[in-house]
Amino acid sequence: MQLTEHSAFMEPSKNVPIPIIRVSRAGIIIGFNRQAILDFGGQPEDLANKPVSKFIKDSTPDSLHKLFFQTAKAALQFQKEILSEKIKLPEVEISDKFGKQRIIQIRPSLIGKRESEEFEIIAVDITEEVEKREYAEALSKAKSAVHEHLELPKVLDAISQELKQFVPYDTASLMFFTNNELSDAYYWRSHESNTVQADNLDDLRGRLKNTQNIQRMLSTKETIYIPDTTIPTSGYQKTEYSQNVMSYIGIPVIINDKVIGILNLNSKALHFTDKDVKSAQDFANIIGQAIDNAHLHEAAQSAARLDSLTGLLNHGQFIIEGQRAIKFSEREDNRPFGVVMMDLDNFKDVNDTRGHQIGDNVLVGIAQALAAHIRFPGVTGRYGGEEFGVVIPLNGLHKNWLQLNRISDYIRYLKFPSPRGTFSITASIGIANADPLIPENHVEEYLDRADTALYVVKKAEDRNGIGIHMSRTEDTDKVIVFKPAADNSTRVAFYDVLRTGNNQENNPTESRKNTLVAEYYFTQDKKQITLRKKLSEGKFSTVIINIEKEAYLPNNYSWSDEEMQIMRIIHPPRNWKEL
Repeated sequence: MQLTEHSAFMEPSKNVPIPIIRVSRAGIIIGFNRQAILDFGGQPEDLANKPVSKFIKDSTPDSLHKLFFQTAKAALQFQKEILSEKIKLPEVEISDKFGKQRIIQIRPSLIGKRESEEFEIIAVDITEEVEKREYAEALSKAKSAVHEHLELPKVLDAISQELKQFVPYDTASLMFFTNNELSDAYYWRSHESNTVQADNLDDLRGRLKNTQNIQRMLSTKETIYIPDTTIPTSGYQKTEYSQNVMSYIGIPVIINDKVIGILNLNSKALHFTDKDVKSAQDFANIIGQAIDNAHLHEAAQSAARLDSLTGLLNHGQFIIEGQRAIKFSEREDNRPFGVVMMDLDNFKDVNDTRGHQIGDNVLVGIAQALAAHIRFPGVTGRYGGEEFGVVIPLNGLHKNWLQLNRISDYIRYLKFPSPRGTFSITASIGIANADPLIPENHVEEYLDRADTALYVVKKAEDRNGIGIHMSRTEDTDKVIVFKPAADNSTRVAFYDVLRTGNNQENNPTESRKNTLVAEYYFTQDKKQITLRKKLSEGKFSTVIINIEKEAYLPNNYSWSDEEMQIMRIIHPPRNWKEL
């Protein structure tokens, strides 16, 4: 708990009067409000200058009175622990003047912002705060169920258990539609835990075609809320199956701007409120995610998942799981992501000179290395031949670049035995970063950008580098390539890749032309980065960046766009205003 002026804790409850007392360091009551007199004394002299221990002794167990004064005594003994929330503050449930249960927390606070000899002990109504916390926890559990269970009935079971805690429905149904035609339906009741799949779809289809509210939601994609269906002008259609419904909420479940389902909630005794509608909409959004995941899962189950040699996802499954990983990063983690293409350098030479069995051993070893470095929710697959694909969550360009460097170094130092002696291999890597302009289900667009970055690396001398796709226009891609240089520095080359004509299947490289725009070299230790720009053969301009202190940048230096991009990747400054 933050040390705050005591007035900030005087949070009046609409229905529960708030007692306040002020206690000296010696444990003596030196101040109180009128409600404290009514609750704990009766007359001012019953409280004034009395020790708090007297009230602890005289109060009944677990009463508000006893908790109040126990907190006062604890605040004196454990000031720092209580004020830093290391000790849980006591709570008690009491009835307000309307008979509704309220949760009251007993809070101590110092008088003033600095250390003081006095405390105020206040009873604060935290009912709404607790309700919000419990609601957030319920949403979190429902979201977790979406990823723990790929079978839709199990997900709906979990979601319905959380939903019924906050929306007082009696019966509920979830109807699925394909091209506005009912394709499936599930039912559940608030007092039951199992979701039941409908078995009378033909009969249900016929009835729904004449149900105005369902047809309206399919066309408008808008929620329908009818607090009281008994009002003749409410617009609710009574049927033989809904005669007892008193209040109704209908919420379209939308994916990719299409209504793929409708969540119906019915109450037979209570009227739904605006708060119930908001809660139902929140859970309907989670159901939409569950349906999307279930569809992707069904697509995944219809094909063989794994590459038989490496044990990684095969090409088709990598596309499906990669798409799911992208959606997971955007929706749940709210984090960007990267799509990586990796190709083993000169792998054909391994097969030709050492044999295909040795080549297979290399592929398995590389697959194991990738599996060890890429963890959930990342996805790794064999894209084809000696190419591998990866979808990884990112924490910005810098951490992504570091991770790819670790993978590249790990592969470079692997040793593979063969009858002709032990050998090693290198890899070329291309990565495309998250772009908000690309729809989340277009994983192929990311793969194409990553492949362009990989292509630039493969065309360079000695290969063995990391290409980062930075941007794309109608006919040009911008790529930065990082490669180890002979003098233990790292070469950083900026390329424009012009796409000309169609990308033919037989020879895709013919449609791309690389132009070197700028060339840099850098070295780095714990204290500084030395960055050199190549001006012409044998001529360089040099800048030294101090990374040991807060002030990274040399005085009066004008940074180029390329230099700022390099710094953002290899060592992002804490304060970019300095640039």
